[in-house]
Amino acid sequence: MSEQKEYIERGEATKTFREMTKAAKTVDMFVFLDVIAPEVIEAIPAADVEPVVRGGWVKYKYESGREAKFYMCSVCEMGNPLDGERNEWFPNFCPHCGAHMLERIGER
Repeated sequence: MSEQKEYIERGEATKTFREMTKAAKTVDMFVFLDVIAPEVIEAIPAADVEPVVRGGWVKYKYESGREAKFYMCSVCEMGNPLDGERNEWFPNFCPHCGAHMLERIGER
């Protein structure tokens, strides 16, 4: 089983080390926190990550109040490619915007 990766903001890590220098008790600790640690952080290659967008399938209703026969993504409001009446298949990701779909979440 592989270990789940965690990602940090490089700027925030550097800022944290810079703030820790204020509490440094020795010259060696100050040099490590203020000079060496930020350089080490900058040397680590950046990961190509994107924020996770979460949504859900919403039963669509027309302005007249009549219920449509499909569900739409709560993020991009595009319809599910399959007939919502059959309720056979709801993808885990929106095929239009890529949002991670958690569940069917009501009506719109």
